[in-house]
Amino acid sequence: MRKEAVLSSQIEGTQSTLTNLLGFETEAQASQPIDDIREVSNYVDVMMYGLKRLEDAMSRRARNRGHA
Repeated sequence: MRKEAVLSSQIEGTQSTLTNLLGFETEAQASQPIDDIREVSNYVDVMMYGLKRLEDAMSRRARNRGHA
């Protein structure tokens, strides 16, 4: 998922790598992160949110089918 976020954001012109993203996610740095890395991190957050919503919807459908 993270690799996809990096590739998707590069289409829009960001200059971030998977290594940059992983470093950003694992290290608490005192300095502000580069904007491009933050943008890629946001892509990951949005994709995770979307996947969670899909899982929830699929679970509801399965429960509803079981009660029908």
